[in-house]
Amino acid sequence: MNKNVLITGGSKGIGLELVKYFNTKNINTVSISRTKSKYTSDLNHEILFDLIDFENFYKIESILTEHRIKNTITDIIFNLGDGKKFSDDKEIENNYYDMINFISSKKLSEYFLKNYKGINTFTFINSICRFNSANCNEGYTKSKQDLFKYSKEIEVDAASKHIRVNSLTLGDVLHKNSSWSKKFKNKEEEDSYLKKTKLNNKFVDTQDICLTINLIIENNSLIGEEIILDCGHTTLLPDSSASVDD
Repeated sequence: MNKNVLITGGSKGIGLELVKYFNTKNINTVSISRTKSKYTSDLNHEILFDLIDFENFYKIESILTEHRIKNTITDIIFNLGDGKKFSDDKEIENNYYDMINFISSKKLSEYFLKNYKGINTFTFINSICRFNSANCNEGYTKSKQDLFKYSKEIEVDAASKHIRVNSLTLGDVLHKNSSWSKKFKNKEEEDSYLKKTKLNNKFVDTQDICLTINLIIENNSLIGEEIILDCGHTTLLPDSSASVDD
């Protein structure tokens, strides 16, 4: 069966790395993104920019029909915003993260659960910030907690439609133009930061992320699982044993 993978946020960052990876596997990809990409012109890939306004979800069906993938989407990867500072106004910033990380994924997944057949997997990419890290933005942390809780809530409904729901929770990821790469002026600054972690002294590699996502999609026995890729950094969090419901 041919695969058609839908990726949110596929114009840059982890989403773009996934697009590149699936291209090497000759897997069709299309993404919904809030921003245009400077890096996808040489890829066999389509990015739909019409969904910048997350409130206009009624557009989804017509847009996907236009791109000839209606009812042929096999796997959806919910790749979301990072935790960089958005506004000095706390309420505005919290609402921003709530929208791009939680509400957008909730609305999209509800739409696909209701209107599409033939989807095999939902994979939600999350962050170790959901473990209440003191080093993470408050609004970002809450949005990731809400997203994880929601992904668990829809597992049974999704399973009744033969959709496997899983989560991939990531630690610090370093890739071209990432928020981390912009923090380091040179390799020495990067090495200095890594030494402070006192663990594996490395960032999560995007290739490992791609391979893990591929495993989740291909392995029919994986359902309701959370896979953590964080180079051991979760153990550094002040309350890493906390539940999302605590």
